[in-house]
Amino acid sequence: MDKNTSKRERSNLEITRRLAEKKAEAMNFQNAETLSPAAVQQILHDLRVHQIELEMQNEELRLAQEALEISRERYFDLYDLAPVGYFTLNEKGIILEANLTASALLEIPRGKLSQQPMSCFIHQDSQDAFYLLQRTLYHTGESQQGEVRIVRPGGDPVWAQLEANLARNNKTGRMDCRLTVSDIHARKIAEEALAQTLLEKSILFDELQHRVKNSFFLIDSLVSLEESQALSQPVRAVLDTLHQRIQTLGKLYAMLYSEGGLAIHLDEYLGAISRTLMDTYRNGGGDVDLRLSLEPMTTSAKSASAFGLILNELFTNALKHSLPGLRHGLIHVILKRDDTRVLLEVECNGAKPPVGFTLAGSQGLGLKLVHLLAHQLDGEAHFESADTVRFGVRVSTDSLRG
Repeated sequence: MDKNTSKRERSNLEITRRLAEKKAEAMNFQNAETLSPAAVQQILHDLRVHQIELEMQNEELRLAQEALEISRERYFDLYDLAPVGYFTLNEKGIILEANLTASALLEIPRGKLSQQPMSCFIHQDSQDAFYLLQRTLYHTGESQQGEVRIVRPGGDPVWAQLEANLARNNKTGRMDCRLTVSDIHARKIAEEALAQTLLEKSILFDELQHRVKNSFFLIDSLVSLEESQALSQPVRAVLDTLHQRIQTLGKLYAMLYSEGGLAIHLDEYLGAISRTLMDTYRNGGGDVDLRLSLEPMTTSAKSASAFGLILNELFTNALKHSLPGLRHGLIHVILKRDDTRVLLEVECNGAKPPVGFTLAGSQGLGLKLVHLLAHQLDGEAHFESADTVRFGVRVSTDSLRG
């Protein structure tokens, strides 16, 4: 107990004693000289008992006063010094009570907030949101949240997070709105800045994709022009292979541009490459059917480019080396996975490789490229020759993550 409390209690006791003495003087007590010794002893006993009772009651009152002071201090710490603003509103939205944090947030003395409509401190752009929050709260009785802009005298509006709950008013018996207001202005400014940055990056990314796509188109056109003017068949074959590889990468960037992300649907990408290569072959007079068995999966753009180039080389090899001379051909493209490996295969019903053929001993540039790309994907190339011819790669599923 502090010194001020002790001094106040002594002053109260002195005032009480003086009042009691005045009342005693006014009362007509029996003369003590006429009382018997036994009666005097009884009176003294009663007085001692009453004195002890008063002392006990006084101690209880003192302890209750200390508890009340502690409770008031805790209330001040928890309510007035809370890091968020607390308002109590009636059903009409009139402020009944507010803590010091709420007063500081609005930059208005707490005494001037009482009996003011809360809507006076809500920005015009947020009036509908605040009205809907109150209406929904009283209609459903459930806690409501929202974000509004708070206006302050002489200052710019600030963003605030609102949380509203209903509580019964013990004096009026009506349901009041307990409104918690948190200052989120810094967070909203950061979110707006981040959104603007993301928008700018998205625009730059789209522009970059557009320019890359146009560059692929330009390079492809130049290669096609050179191919049409080449006099040597070997030169035309090399340029044709280069043309197909450029188209394969061009399709990848086209998918990136159209989907607006960095994740590629590998099954769709490989299907598009297969159909393009098949259309090119058929336009040259070839009679080949295409079958696609592609399990849906996604991968990074880096890994997708490797898968695409592998498919381009294996598909082209099947068209050039296995199917020529065959009356009716079939190419089957397979993509599937298990827990640890991804399988990409090109199967055809054409001519088999010569006896003694091995992938390691192959001198073709295309199969060397397949070996290199399979190694980059943490895998290996393979081929099988039985009823049909299968060339493919088995790579780690981790390669899908790039």
